[in-house]
Amino acid sequence: MNRRRTGLFYGWWVLAGAVGMGLLALGAANAGFRAFLLPAVTELDISRTQLSYAVSVASAVGSLAALGGGWLSDRYGGRRLVLLGGLLICAGFAVGAFVNAFWQLAAYLMIISVGRGIGYVSLLTMINQWFVRRKALALTVLLTVFVVGNYGAGLSLPDASEADNWTETILVVSILLLATTAVAALVIRSCPEDIGERPDGDPPPADPSIDNDAVAADLDGNRQPRERDAAYTAADLTLRSTLRTPAFWLLATAVTVQVASASALGISYTLIMLAEGKTLNEAAVYISMISWGFPFLRFGMGLSTMVVPVRWVLFGGMAVGAVGTAIMLAWSGNGAIGLFLLSRVVAVGIQTLGWLAVGEYFGRRSFGTLVGIMMVCSEIGGFAAPAALSWLFDWTDGYDVLLAALTVLQLAAGLCYLMARRPTPSPAA
Repeated sequence: MNRRRTGLFYGWWVLAGAVGMGLLALGAANAGFRAFLLPAVTELDISRTQLSYAVSVASAVGSLAALGGGWLSDRYGGRRLVLLGGLLICAGFAVGAFVNAFWQLAAYLMIISVGRGIGYVSLLTMINQWFVRRKALALTVLLTVFVVGNYGAGLSLPDASEADNWTETILVVSILLLATTAVAALVIRSCPEDIGERPDGDPPPADPSIDNDAVAADLDGNRQPRERDAAYTAADLTLRSTLRTPAFWLLATAVTVQVASASALGISYTLIMLAEGKTLNEAAVYISMISWGFPFLRFGMGLSTMVVPVRWVLFGGMAVGAVGTAIMLAWSGNGAIGLFLLSRVVAVGIQTLGWLAVGEYFGRRSFGTLVGIMMVCSEIGGFAAPAALSWLFDWTDGYDVLLAALTVLQLAAGLCYLMARRPTPSPAA
């Protein structure tokens, strides 16, 4: 008897390890690297243009790294990629401690962005491998932890970065993240079949040709791609089959438009608040309400997909966002601002539930690659929309046309989510 089947399902230990990585390593990678930018930029006397260019290129490269990391996670397992992503983040912070030229700052940003992209998609891929029936719960926990880690690092690291010995602080962060990565690597496994289990702890198939005890002995998860393929079912679509479905392209379009509208609104909050007669301090308070509210909404709406189809939750979130934006367009005053901000909490709260839809619709076989493709698409939208809509704001000398365009974009994203139906698997898939 496999000892792992006699106690707690090992997938929960894998989720715990992923939570640790998401809370600390990815939290530091998302918020921490920005916290240490200020002292480095100040010492190097770098212009805003140079910094903007470096951050933009690093972000784009990070998305491409997520695509590559997702494909490798699908083929060889997420454990090695999680380890690689964690080590790259550690190395990036270590490089940041010795920055004394612009190219070194660019390398610092690039290494952390690549590690973050690989780590993010490989953690999601790994959890998607371990859970099927409990996928909504497991992925919701992990996606919420990403946000909490981002906020935690955002609150604690800026104070550390302002200290005179900020280079020592960044080295300490690197060492702590290295320890976190090492501990997580000891716990996590790429997929349940690597240790003779099945997703959700279900019993293995009664196949006398499979030696489950022999598989369980391979605790390092070194199974070959063909061995992994043998564990998949008809519900786990191949990459080629998935790319032929309308559902995937509807989801990809929805995610791209959703991120584009969120990015454009993100840089427009202050302008809208100022146009409504608010001071900069008041605008900062209003915006912070969004930041603190949406992690709770993300967790709650993620759990709601356990009883409500995910496409309806996503459509509902985008519809609320569109209505709130339209209210801001039609009315003014504190009431309109409050409803607008509440709608933003809901719309931003569902922003990553598209990954849950990918796992539910297309299964375990190509999840990492599919998420990577969609992340690249959303990165393009996130770059293009703010520039286009900022030009629109300047051209019209107001935000009415901007809000109208964003209302349409959010509603379009919601409709794409709603039309994306789960494909019917076939044995040929």
